Amino acid sequence: MKIKYDLENCYGINKLDYEFDFNGKHIIIVHSPNGTMKTSLCKTTQDLIDNKNSQDLIDSSKITKRNIPVNGNTATSNQLQVFNN
Repeated sequence: MKIKYDLENCYGINKLDYEFDFNGKHIIIVHSPNGTMKTSLCKTTQDLIDNKNSQDLIDSSKITKRNIPVNGNTATSNQLQVFNN
């Protein structure tokens, strides 16, 4: 499974264009220092799961773009899960 993130202005993420490749894996853990978008990525993914609009909390006038296809197709809420610690 491949999950592509094409985001703009989502909870402090100015722009992100990255594809996670789960082929041969069951889980991917994102581990990085504070302030490197982990929580913003989780909030944006959870918005998709909950069928809510994502937003930029710093400047609400910015246009938000959230495109998260799974294997090249529009993601559905039952394909994704967010675990918060």
